[in-house]
Amino acid sequence: MKLVGIINGDPWNRRTWSGCAPFFFGALKREGYIAEAISSAPPVLERRLYQALAFRPNRDVWRHRYYSSVGFAHANERTAKRRIARIPRESFDALLQVGAYYNLTNLPGIPAFSYHDTDVRSVLDLQPERRKLSGGHARALLAFEAEVYKGSRILFTMSRWAADRLMRNFEVESQRLEPVGAGMNLPAEVLTYEPDFESCHALFVGFDFELKGGRILLEAFARVRKELPHARLSIVGPNSIGPVPPGVTLLGRLSKDDPAGLQALMAAYRSASVFVMPSLFEPFGVVFVEAMACGLPCIGTNTCAMPEIIGDAGIVVTPGSVDELTKQLYDVMSDPSACAQLGAQSRERFNRFYTWDRVAERIGRRATDYMAKYHGGS
Repeated sequence: MKLVGIINGDPWNRRTWSGCAPFFFGALKREGYIAEAISSAPPVLERRLYQALAFRPNRDVWRHRYYSSVGFAHANERTAKRRIARIPRESFDALLQVGAYYNLTNLPGIPAFSYHDTDVRSVLDLQPERRKLSGGHARALLAFEAEVYKGSRILFTMSRWAADRLMRNFEVESQRLEPVGAGMNLPAEVLTYEPDFESCHALFVGFDFELKGGRILLEAFARVRKELPHARLSIVGPNSIGPVPPGVTLLGRLSKDDPAGLQALMAAYRSASVFVMPSLFEPFGVVFVEAMACGLPCIGTNTCAMPEIIGDAGIVVTPGSVDELTKQLYDVMSDPSACAQLGAQSRERFNRFYTWDRVAERIGRRATDYMAKYHGGS
């Protein structure tokens, strides 16, 4: 059974889809399920047009409006359909589109599956007010996504939480939903890391410092450091957080597609004894998977998919609770033996659930079963 994979960007570029794209499609290729992977991204001039139409003075709002524009979704759809038409029909059996940024579920005679981390209704419900779209924009986007979910033969999700939200928000039938997880976007050598749990060194990785709970973490860490003066915190993601508090190292934005940036990020993981990201909204959280692969205990929050991902590999706290985060961060950092036990469970959980090869195997198996049942096999 062969799939054509489609994503909004170069499928083999480490910048695409927060770095997940080449790992995801590479795993599908290794498992023998990919005939070809293509980009739905329109030509540059067409992208510039939709960027201009979405313009807002606030850069974050502008970017969000651009990527959530229904007009831009249709542009992606047109581009993808042109590229699919060039692929010999006999070379593939079905499509696999990543996300709901376009709709390829309506091509005559070509079954389509899709893969998602979250849905727009969840984003509108759970992200901070400044991220929300205007009423008309939101309604158009909701209607567009509903058509994608209606037309997908199977909707693969990164988490059970995402599947439950699709059932609740878009009335997707449970039999069309298949949680398959996600994997890490780091070289396999991180699996050989042996953390120094005596180092009392916490690591945060997240570009949107406010949304990922960075301010809350700084306050909690300051309290912890009063009891553990040798405690350290490294922050990867933002280039600025204002005055850098004692014990905190700001590493800034480290790009995985830059060799120096990747090595610096891996060094940060290797030197840490615990990973902490008390995010306010996290549809999946690939950084937790990366930390688990490195053998680090994880501290997240009890919202979205984080409790499901972290499981027995760490601890979850109430979003926004400095008191809870302070206690749990202190308990883990002050007890190296407990930290080591959680670290061992963390890596074991990664190996069991969260590799891209396992994700590809789950997708390929379910898609093959569907095709055999409804399309005479392949």
